[in-house]
Amino acid sequence: MSYTDEPDAPPPVNRKIIRKFREQIHALGAVWIILGGLAEGLVVVAQFVMKDAPRDIPLDSPFWLFVAAVGLGWFMLGVCTCLKQMWAVYGGLILSYMSFAGQLMNLNICAGIIVLLVILQAHRVIGWARQMREAGVPLDARP
Repeated sequence: MSYTDEPDAPPPVNRKIIRKFREQIHALGAVWIILGGLAEGLVVVAQFVMKDAPRDIPLDSPFWLFVAAVGLGWFMLGVCTCLKQMWAVYGGLILSYMSFAGQLMNLNICAGIIVLLVILQAHRVIGWARQMREAGVPLDARP
């Protein structure tokens, strides 16, 4: 860190931070794309592959429409996150918090831990993005 006359000068951003930001925002986007794809796959399997199997939730239930909509949302937010759109990171973070609450209510500890790790990763990405913006480095900069 170098000394400047300005006490409120932004911290310098080195190549390591830019590299971490790029790697981790892509990993975060990939996780959300996978979650969206799994949700959409669940709907397809339930609606078309197992349509004659007995089930607790009927095929015409609004539940399946909700799962399809959330899956599409995860997928689109994941794609936009990979394109370094910070609004998508915040949107995915909101869905992650909602998913974490659902996992806790269902006492699904393993899935809750996984979602918690995704939430922590999203906050790290937001921190690196903030640090890059404060230093005047564009989010699409290459290390």
